[in-house]
Amino acid sequence: GMLFVRGGESYETKTYMDGMLVQSPYFSSLPQVPTRGRFSPLLFSETLFSTGGYSAEYGHALSSSVDLTSNGLETEDKASVALMSVGANASWAKRWEKSSLAVTGLYANNYLHHKLHKQNVDWTKDPVLGDGMMMFRQQVGEYGLLKSFCSFNAMSMGMNYDNFEEGTMDELKMDNLNLYANTSYTDQLADKWLIRTGVAYSRDSEKIIYEGLPVTTLNTGASLKLAFTHLSTENFKTRFGGDMNRGWYSQAISADSSIRLELEDLQPSLFVETEWTIAKKLAVRTGIRAEHSTLLQEAAMLPRISAAYKTSKYSQVSLAWGLYRQKPENEYLQYAPSLSHERADHYILNFQYRKNRRTFRIEAYHKDYDRLIKYSYLYSPLPEDYSNTGKGKASGIDLFWRD
Repeated sequence: GMLFVRGGESYETKTYMDGMLVQSPYFSSLPQVPTRGRFSPLLFSETLFSTGGYSAEYGHALSSSVDLTSNGLETEDKASVALMSVGANASWAKRWEKSSLAVTGLYANNYLHHKLHKQNVDWTKDPVLGDGMMMFRQQVGEYGLLKSFCSFNAMSMGMNYDNFEEGTMDELKMDNLNLYANTSYTDQLADKWLIRTGVAYSRDSEKIIYEGLPVTTLNTGASLKLAFTHLSTENFKTRFGGDMNRGWYSQAISADSSIRLELEDLQPSLFVETEWTIAKKLAVRTGIRAEHSTLLQEAAMLPRISAAYKTSKYSQVSLAWGLYRQKPENEYLQYAPSLSHERADHYILNFQYRKNRRTFRIEAYHKDYDRLIKYSYLYSPLPEDYSNTGKGKASGIDLFWRD
């Protein structure tokens, strides 16, 4: 349930569906218990996974972005039912001339599986999951496509956790409810103009009972995005637009919610990016992103640039540099809301060779971290125990070969 990219923490990777932010892309879980993504890979036709130096269109992530493009219209009418040792799922899809609708449902219960296979985890409640999804697609005019997606899932589990640091067995229970809805629209406005816009809403409610003490966390987010692409010439194109992300976060501790921590933030952003093929062998992309946070009262301009030079018919060299920043995690801000954004500078040098369906790539990278969060001890309620004095570096070389 986590992606660690080039020295970064898991929260430094942001996931998008059709350009819209996904707040909780993975199912919740308990300590030392693996989990998986909330969405089936079969929902998507393309995944763009950037490990650094990514476009100015995306922000609020120190290390990486994962952009998932959902499928277009269903190709045919179909229905299916699947039975498993852990439950059952069913799906149904209907295709009309210019639209389609798909619905799926899943129920999973690990009771039988745990009876058949001995577990290393001391379960007090076997994991139970209910999940539902709806996807609607509508063709608009000749080039337009409207996509609406909605998913809801509920999960519950309990265990006795081996707290080896304290030498105790701690009783843990978790209940999670998650809702995610996303609507996007793409179209060609004119010969040289493209539009992409969308809205998204997410609500994640989690209740964890630790040794009889309930901790209830509610994380809600809403996003709005509008982007245009202008194809000025065959060799020059401009993409610009903006997005707005609003977040509400609250955490209640104790049975009567006598301890309640709350945060609210509005993050408007603007970006502009150009791609210019200067010559047959040289292309350059430049961009800048402007961001602001009402909670932290900070604004920033984040420039980014990349270039690629074709060294032969089958190979090229490229480089990229950019500034990236991210708001500290809510678990720190709820105690110290005066913290500043964390920051990372990306430097990337890449060589790629492609011929006869074979690809070889070698990429060197370096990341400079600044203003990272440091604390005297985790979950301290005192704001002065947190600061932005952390620094770090991550460097390495990636080798990739596909035949």
